[in-house]
Amino acid sequence: MPISQRVITQIAAVPVILAVLCYLFWSSIIGPENLKGSKKVLQLAKTIPLPGDGPESLEFDSQGEGPYVGVTDGRILKWRGEELGWLDFAHTSPHRENCSRHEVVPSCGRPLGLSFYRKTGDLYICDGYFGIMKVGPEGGLA
Repeated sequence: MPISQRVITQIAAVPVILAVLCYLFWSSIIGPENLKGSKKVLQLAKTIPLPGDGPESLEFDSQGEGPYVGVTDGRILKWRGEELGWLDFAHTSPHRENCSRHEVVPSCGRPLGLSFYRKTGDLYICDGYFGIMKVGPEGGLA
């Protein structure tokens, strides 16, 4: 092998070696346990099970209720606490018959962003298929 090819091979090996070293030692170089003031509280966080997949956005209303979350099948759900669970608050399409809780069906909509207008209580929804929509404080079809 010519010298020029050996040099190129050795130079190309350097990033690979660095990548392997970073992979092996990254958590000891910079990790939550080494950050000043870290208390590892994320491990204590409780998850709220969803009756659907793919939550995209999260919002609370002006009364502090919620969270409200959009899911894969076009619904916007409202959390009412552990005893009451989730409520189907709104949906972005009247065509609900073919909607799946586990996959995106374009005719069902896909709420990707949520924001309440505090003055009126209206919920604005940015839907991936239908655009910007609005539903009143009582929910229902956007």
